Amino acid sequence: MKKTKKAASLVLAALLLVPGAAFAKSFPDVQTNAVWAKASIEKLADRGIINGYNDGNYYPGKYVSFEETASLLKGLLNPTQDEIRKAKSQYDDIVRKYGVSTWAIEPISYMLYKEIMSENDLKKAEASNYFKTREDRAYPERNAITIYYAKALGLSANGDQNLLKHTDKSDIPSATRGYLASLVKADIFAATGSNGKFEGRRPIRRSEMAFITDKSYEYAKGKTKVESEVTTNGRVMTDVSEGATTILVKLDSRSNAAIFTVNEKTKVECKGYTAKLQDLYKDLQVKVTYKTEDTGSDNLGTATKIEIIDSNYQGSKIVGYARNVNASYGRITIDYRKNYSNSDEVATSSYLSSYDTQEYVLARDAKIYRVGDVYNNNLVNVQNGDRIEYKLNSAKEITEAYVYPRNAKITGEVVETSSNSGISGYANYVVLMQNGTKFKFYIPDSMKDKPVYSSFAVSRTYSTLSKGDKPTFDINYKVIVGENGYGNYDRRGRVTNYSDYGRIYVDNYEYQIPVDRDGYITCPVYDKNNAQINGYVKLSSILGYNVSLSVRNNGSSNAPSVYSLKIEDYYGGSGIQSGRYSRSNVRAEGTITIDSNYMDNYGRRLYKVSLTTLIDSLNGNILNNYLNYEGYVKLTDYDYNRWTNIGNRVSIPGSTDSSGNFLPDSIYDISRYRNW
Repeated sequence: MKKTKKAASLVLAALLLVPGAAFAKSFPDVQTNAVWAKASIEKLADRGIINGYNDGNYYPGKYVSFEETASLLKGLLNPTQDEIRKAKSQYDDIVRKYGVSTWAIEPISYMLYKEIMSENDLKKAEASNYFKTREDRAYPERNAITIYYAKALGLSANGDQNLLKHTDKSDIPSATRGYLASLVKADIFAATGSNGKFEGRRPIRRSEMAFITDKSYEYAKGKTKVESEVTTNGRVMTDVSEGATTILVKLDSRSNAAIFTVNEKTKVECKGYTAKLQDLYKDLQVKVTYKTEDTGSDNLGTATKIEIIDSNYQGSKIVGYARNVNASYGRITIDYRKNYSNSDEVATSSYLSSYDTQEYVLARDAKIYRVGDVYNNNLVNVQNGDRIEYKLNSAKEITEAYVYPRNAKITGEVVETSSNSGISGYANYVVLMQNGTKFKFYIPDSMKDKPVYSSFAVSRTYSTLSKGDKPTFDINYKVIVGENGYGNYDRRGRVTNYSDYGRIYVDNYEYQIPVDRDGYITCPVYDKNNAQINGYVKLSSILGYNVSLSVRNNGSSNAPSVYSLKIEDYYGGSGIQSGRYSRSNVRAEGTITIDSNYMDNYGRRLYKVSLTTLIDSLNGNILNNYLNYEGYVKLTDYDYNRWTNIGNRVSIPGSTDSSGNFLPDSIYDISRYRNW
């Protein structure tokens, strides 16, 4: 019985502000407790927009929930069934995972679809207990309600804050003030608030919500009467930059130029595909649909849609792969496809099932961005097979191109993250800023909970990267593949420190690396082109370079061991200090003597070979200047039985390192003395 009553109360709570239920149209408690909002409450109740309780009261002092707010805003915007279908298709799964009540899934999905609310709002709502049952539920602040209503009505975020006369104005968050000012100007909120204060931190009451909802309906109705949509053709008069608030168009129907206001809701399209405002450039032919406004100036109104109709325009972003690059003449041949899709966005190979091929030249002021580097009118670092996202001018010259190598490592600062990319299998993406250029990368779902190896003060996974982080990771075009995405390399990063005792620090992570007594690395070292560097490389000389490491783990208490190393930004030449070439197939000759001062672990005497000559085993030539210090080899009694008597000369096969030190073959199980 108790469970039945609780369920019934939840259903009742869900109907309090939801359209469609028929309760009393007048409420006795409103006359005594909220007479100032009586007209709005009764008007909305008559229209079925809000409702009272079964006992006939409205309870104007109770708070309004997050879900009820979304339902009211959905009713205000009156979406079409097609809009609802698209909203649920795109956001239903996201909304459900935060524990939203079943009845509120549709309105909240629509709020996300209209960008009135965001997934981040849902995360905060869940964390703040907005979706709990009524007994445990918390309620959204007036600050947030203000922003939601202003966005729903299409009001500016930068309203005139001089209109705000609240005594607690300094307590109002900056993100709220501009929207609140716009609502005050629209006569939806009062300039002085309640008792002179805005009180943005407290929840909004049912009486207040009814009042601003009624005012919002009146505002939307009046706006509809004043505005009408008009379509006209013309040519863009100046290039449009990102973040622009107006565009200048020379209309075919009039002699002088016209100004149109643009905002985040202005849609830009080309041949059915979505484009961006910054894709508009001088002399481009467009069709503008706008809402007329009586401004008394050349600003005709707010553009709701701009369609690119120029026959020479091939699309806002053409995606292809470099087939042939002629950097000397500024020419590039690209295999490309006009019909860009989500699968192209996360492609990891240069294969296109259908494509066209075109040779292009660069425009005079072309910008080429390749993983963070900008090359003005220069293709010198573009390679065959690179992914290219590019734009053209009316002469079909490349004006801008973003180049993503098939295999690369990138380090940058996170400026944007999202868990809603809209691409199946790649829910998360991250935008990095490098050298003033933004690059977008997608995180496979299989990787989102894996650690990011970098110099973070605290541990990060790919899905928890946040604004301001500076990660380093491998990419395959626009897809993040972690730190072991290529060949045998397990770690990548910058050499930040080293130790003469065989330690290397890459992005402040410690690794063991084999070095000889002179500080030369004895494992294979490769340059950027995967060519092994002849001669051993001095460990100290790679400080500051970006490297890839092949490593083996040595147990939880020991740093991993490096068994090969690639210097990612070394192409040969000066900068890396390497020793003389190491030699194999050599033999060292010397004389056996006895050293009574040294015994092995079994109490056996140690003998030594004083090395004097190094010979090439293949041709018998003596190798001069290789034994550059008096070399010794230690032998036990057991080994001695395989040699001649003390004082006789012996010949030991082996090799040398880059410092000229002799290394006996392992078959003899002997090693050098270093400090005799």
